[in-house]
Amino acid sequence: MGYLSGQGKVYAGKRDANGNTLDFDFLGNVPSFQLALNVDVLEHKESTSGQRLIDLRLITGKKVDLTMNVQEFTPENFALLLQGVVDTQGAGTVTAEQLNGGNAIVAGDTYALAGKDVASLVLTDSTGSPLTLATPADYIPNLPYGLVDIISAGAYVAPIKAAYTKKTNQKSVGMFTTAESIRWLRFLAVNTAQKTTAGAYKRFVLDLFNVQFDPATGLGLIQDTIADNELKGSVLVDPTRLTGSQVGVLTWIDN
Repeated sequence: MGYLSGQGKVYAGKRDANGNTLDFDFLGNVPSFQLALNVDVLEHKESTSGQRLIDLRLITGKKVDLTMNVQEFTPENFALLLQGVVDTQGAGTVTAEQLNGGNAIVAGDTYALAGKDVASLVLTDSTGSPLTLATPADYIPNLPYGLVDIISAGAYVAPIKAAYTKKTNQKSVGMFTTAESIRWLRFLAVNTAQKTTAGAYKRFVLDLFNVQFDPATGLGLIQDTIADNELKGSVLVDPTRLTGSQVGVLTWIDN
């Protein structure tokens, strides 16, 4: 007799127009992975016995829902949670970005740069021979977050201009920047309730060919524990598969 207590690695792969997998992203620690197979049923009652007994169950639809929890804080995972696309920004140089929209700066206020995680920030004013603001006397930069705390506005002439460099390979994910998030999921599983004669855990693979994810209904961004974000989706029919299951396959690995 065999039992199941599963663990393993979950990968999400992009699909091309022909249903083939492209690159797979490892989703990291996934503490929960659940499938719910549902059918829509039309029941017919007979009307001859006086008992109104069910004499027919007609299946009108079949559906597979997926629920899993992802804990790894990666751009790829949040692209699924936010229904977005991972955008990688190359290095670059900004030379004359106007602080505070070109308006005068005020001591005690904080202003944002267009860039984040920047380096080599220099602020100058707009006099005939531009003056350079000093740090920390005039301002304190918060370079990772792209913020500037103004300590003293002095007699500097607006607009104050920012020059800085943008670090390479900076990644961002915009919310709702794609109509839908569709992936091929592959679960490389180990069954910790069963072992081979050699003492290793038995293994299996679950492929879900065409999963459409819903955006997250709740994101744990401030908490006292590890964020455990729920990711839901539906396993759709894969119209590119002409033989076998068009939804998914569970494969036992020869141990």
